[in-house]
Amino acid sequence: KNPSDVNALYGMAVVQAKMGQTKEAAETIKTALSYAPEDPDMLRDAGVIAYLGGLYPEAVAYLRKAYQLNEGDAETVLYLGRAYEQTGDTLTALELYKKAAAAGSTDVQITYGLATAYGKLNNDAESHYWFGSYFKMKKKKDSALFHYRAALSKVPPDSDRAREIRKEIETIQKPPVNPAAAQTHPR
Repeated sequence: KNPSDVNALYGMAVVQAKMGQTKEAAETIKTALSYAPEDPDMLRDAGVIAYLGGLYPEAVAYLRKAYQLNEGDAETVLYLGRAYEQTGDTLTALELYKKAAAAGSTDVQITYGLATAYGKLNNDAESHYWFGSYFKMKKKKDSALFHYRAALSKVPPDSDRAREIRKEIETIQKPPVNPAAAQTHPR
C-alpha cells in the first residue's frame, strides 16, 4: 500500500535475496536505503546482496559504511573481510578478522576467514593454526589435529604459539570424561 515503507522494502529485499533473486533484491534494498541511508542493518544486507551478486567493490562500499556505524556486528565484519579478499585486499581482510577475533568473536566463519587470509599471504603456520581452530570449532577432531600439527612444525618450538598449539593438541586428544565413572558411590 505504501511504496515508501522502509520496513516493507527491507523485508522484501531480504526475502528476494533468500530466494536467489539477487538483482531484484539489490534494487529493492537500494530503494529502502534511499529512505534510511544510515541504517547499519540495511547497509550490511545491501553489502551482502552485492557480495552474493559478485559486485565486490560495491559490497565493500556498503559494508564499510555499515562497519563504521556498527563495528561489532560479526556478519558485517565477515562479509566486509570476504569482499576485501575478493577485491585483492587480503591484508585489510586479515586485519578485520584479527580485530573481530581479538574482540572475542566466536563466529566460526571469522576463524575460517583468518585461515584463508593467512594462506593467501603465504603464512602457512598461522593458516594451519586457524584451520585447526576452525575444525576444532566444527568438532572435526582429526582435521583439527592435522592442522595443529602442521602449524606446530612451522613455528619455533619455544614460541608462545608453539605452547598454545601443544595445549590445543593435548585438549583434543584427552579422552572424554564419563560422568557416571567419575562419581563415587558410598557403600
